[in-house]
Amino acid sequence: MALFRKSVDEGIGTDRGPQTVRIPDGWHRLGTLALVSLLALTLSAGPADAQHVVPTATYHLQVLDAARARVAVRATVPSDGAVLKMAESRPGDVSELADAGWPALVQDLRLTDADGLAVAVTSVSSTGWTLARSVSGPLTLEYEVDYAPLAARDWPAPREAAFADAGHLVVIGRSLFITTPAQRTSIVRFTVPRGWQAVTPWPTVRGTRQNTTVATTEDLSENLLVFLRGAPDVVTAGGFNLKIVTLGHWKPARAEVRRVLGVALQRLVALIGFDGHAEYLVVLLPQVDRGGEAFRASFALTLDAAPSRANLDDWGNLVAHEVFHYWNGWRLKGADYSSSQWFQEGLTEYAANLAMLSGELGPSDRFLTRLAAHVTKYRKLTTPLDARAPERVRRSIAAVRWSRSLGTR
Repeated sequence: MALFRKSVDEGIGTDRGPQTVRIPDGWHRLGTLALVSLLALTLSAGPADAQHVVPTATYHLQVLDAARARVAVRATVPSDGAVLKMAESRPGDVSELADAGWPALVQDLRLTDADGLAVAVTSVSSTGWTLARSVSGPLTLEYEVDYAPLAARDWPAPREAAFADAGHLVVIGRSLFITTPAQRTSIVRFTVPRGWQAVTPWPTVRGTRQNTTVATTEDLSENLLVFLRGAPDVVTAGGFNLKIVTLGHWKPARAEVRRVLGVALQRLVALIGFDGHAEYLVVLLPQVDRGGEAFRASFALTLDAAPSRANLDDWGNLVAHEVFHYWNGWRLKGADYSSSQWFQEGLTEYAANLAMLSGELGPSDRFLTRLAAHVTKYRKLTTPLDARAPERVRRSIAAVRWSRSLGTR
């Protein structure tokens, strides 16, 4: 049985005396599943499956220089047209990317068709390239991604672009992968310097160490990858494997981070009733700044104070919140972004609060303090939670849909 001091019904934030409320085991899970079921009725349908089998794309990534952050890519991708794509979403405050997009980091792009004939590029934009002729069949790409422009500025937007130090190279898939509209699944393999390894949120191909399989192009681009000297920490709950990479001031707290995430993950997996298999990557960056970026099966976090047991209740809740977005926010998406954020952010924060409470990862009265703060914020709202934003605002939101700072939520 879970014990709480005062419930919402007993007047959180009032002067009434404390009361003990007993909540039956499983109540939180049932309540969450009921809410998820309600939202599922309004979710937008995904694209229909193709009627024909699309060949699997293959990528070989080779770290040419970890210190200078250069990666060579050789890929074979299915093509049925004259377009190559890179992700549109990018940090708007990084001048090197704002206008030219991720193609600005791509050098020496060379293309050949199935007959080994060169394919020329006629134009490049912020979202990709137009080919001189249409190609139907496999298209081979060779290129390098050079992060030197970002390194020269001491890694602006490290949570959503790239970061490197002596033992790590952290990059977003948006910056690495060129795709085609016809593409579906991919296999990615890696060549790294001796003593290094590639850490990804993708399952490893059976019988290999550095070959991974990626289900969709969204999973390919909307995730972080880390090239690491050494090995990550790993915690597991059920079939959910969570890999943790700690940098800078997170390193002294490495054992505590592993313990907290292990406990929180168990609670979140139980809460959602997850019984499948998933890989997830957590990257804890060294910048002294408060913010986070959540991706499809990964996230990056920076903290404005050195993490420790003393402020565990703060950073633990942030991490739990972002992990829960794996289910609520990426796999479950409202048909309209602005009018569904009350659910995607509200339930996610509540799940994180519950995980911290049930895992005894902070003072028990902190849960009630958080609920009281949520109620206070709600009372200040001037529009309904499910109100649709004006069209121009929705267009702006779509452009930066998942580039949100934890400090501005």
